[in-house]
Amino acid sequence: MAFDAARGKLVLFGGMLSSSQSDTWEWDSSGWTQRQTATGPSPRYGHVMAYDPLRGRTVLFGGDSLGWLQTDTWEWDGTVWIQRQPAHRPSPRLGMQMHYVPDLRACLLFGGRDYASCGFTEQWLWDGSDWNLQPSQLPTGCTNSTYYPLASAYDSARREVVAFYDFLNGGIKPESSQWHFSAETLAASLYHPRPGESLLLDLGLSQRPQAFFLLALSQATHPGIAVRGGVLGPEVWPLAPDRLWSLSLGFGLSGLLDAGGAARVRLALPPDPALAYQDFHAAAITLGFNPFQVTDITNNVWIRPVR
Repeated sequence: MAFDAARGKLVLFGGMLSSSQSDTWEWDSSGWTQRQTATGPSPRYGHVMAYDPLRGRTVLFGGDSLGWLQTDTWEWDGTVWIQRQPAHRPSPRLGMQMHYVPDLRACLLFGGRDYASCGFTEQWLWDGSDWNLQPSQLPTGCTNSTYYPLASAYDSARREVVAFYDFLNGGIKPESSQWHFSAETLAASLYHPRPGESLLLDLGLSQRPQAFFLLALSQATHPGIAVRGGVLGPEVWPLAPDRLWSLSLGFGLSGLLDAGGAARVRLALPPDPALAYQDFHAAAITLGFNPFQVTDITNNVWIRPVR
């Protein structure tokens, strides 16, 4: 189920009675109403649903349909089900969790399992057009431990998803753990800032210890800056020339990586309303002995707010 905040309705699809169901129901203050649809997801249970307020759609993914695990993505707009055809998608699974994360302007999916008792621990973001695999705090892929996210919820005050896992460690010892997934720990080099917010940016280039770095910011979606000719060569910087790029140069976000090739930079954003809910990317550029020679470019910059 998922709550459609714009229409004030709780949306339910499918489930298991004596067999898998494929009916769509909505609940409001007057009661349950079955919605008649010409098309929609196949009968299933173990799927997951979440409401995306930015796009006004209830998103559905996966589950078991007549004994087969699914990887399809559907969206309910209040009238019809629309099947999406993303270029990427999570593997077949059931029993996962999903929530809309406002800071990322996307639905976060995590957990689930298959019928080989494989517990999946990676995290995926649905941005309305494609699924994007994100860096994970847990081991990725199919683990030796069977992870079951029993329950989860989005905490709007702390801006994070809280999930409670139960799993068998190597199939022997039952254990439980609580995990907090927030925007800054889910998306490397991507964050949606709030004007005036203070951020910590962690970068690492283990192959370039004690190198000089320039930390550059952008509101673009990595179209790239082509730097051609001269000692730079045909490098392409994964950023775009925009106002935030110019600000980052003015902030003087540069320094030396430590002996392990890491650095942490603190940045106070200006209280500019134009920065709100923009795609916020960061990239670290290291320079060689010649200060105009780019040696490495990375997007492995972790962005998190100072709480």
